[in-house]
Amino acid sequence: MHCLGPDLLDSDPIEFSQRHDLASHVREVQNMCSDVKAKLDKAYDASAHRYNLRRRPLTLSVGQVVWKRSKKLSDAAGYFQAKLAPKFEKCRVLQQMSTNVYELANFETGRSIGNWHIKDLKPN
Repeated sequence: MHCLGPDLLDSDPIEFSQRHDLASHVREVQNMCSDVKAKLDKAYDASAHRYNLRRRPLTLSVGQVVWKRSKKLSDAAGYFQAKLAPKFEKCRVLQQMSTNVYELANFETGRSIGNWHIKDLKPN
């Protein structure tokens, strides 16, 4: 008694000439994948170059005076229009939290006003 089904016993024998065709096809696919990877790397470099054109490397020291972007909302009941308010507020750096985040203090009172990302800061 055979453990193989009747369909497998009656099938044609394997031709080894097809292996060469399969191997050449696998090589073509590998070459195509390496070409795609090279083109993706090139596109990534070009995109990174365009993106980083407007990025400012900025490192601040503790105690340095900076300008923080003001994020105020208009309030009709309080007769306040955000578009007429100052765009930046003067602050002092208390400490560096990470490479891009700094803890700031109000310039006049010295009270902490929280952590701010460098995209919202300008050096004095």
